[in-house]
Amino acid sequence: REAERLLTRHATLKDGPITVGLGNSMPGMAVIALFRRRHPGVEIAVETGSHERITKAVLSRSVDVGVLPDVPRDGRFRSELLVRQEVVAVLHAEHALSRRERLTCAELAREPLIFRARGSSTQRVVDRAFAQAGLSPRPLLVLDAREAAYEAVANNIGIGFIWRYGAGRHDAVSRIPVAEMNSR
Repeated sequence: REAERLLTRHATLKDGPITVGLGNSMPGMAVIALFRRRHPGVEIAVETGSHERITKAVLSRSVDVGVLPDVPRDGRFRSELLVRQEVVAVLHAEHALSRRERLTCAELAREPLIFRARGSSTQRVVDRAFAQAGLSPRPLLVLDAREAAYEAVANNIGIGFIWRYGAGRHDAVSRIPVAEMNSR
């Protein structure tokens, strides 16, 4: 409702275009689907990209609104919470740690890790948590897309990290909270 209020604040939005920047397709597509049902005449264009790219698009006004996790505290942005979520470790269902309820950075640092590239909001949370734990793990892979990281985990290459609602898929993986990643 709040996203809809923000989008309709300066126009009736019965028709015409709107451009939405998504740093994460999920839950962004759910917001777009709801908006589309309520405003079928509005033409919606979607740009996707890293957190950094979508933040820049909002600032340059090349998108009308951005749906991003971990929005920086910055007077240039107006933000509204759409969903609470945390960064979780994603493990192949057959991994020895996949049945745990919670993991720590120290446990994860001993495993083959899959990181995201710079500019990823997920990776910023992961980097901050490992640094606060006094750890500097070296990833097995660094990938530029969430889908690639998820695929690497689904193929049992290593342990990755996503926002809990960052992917609609649930095949062959377990999502496990990491104590240090969501303590702020």
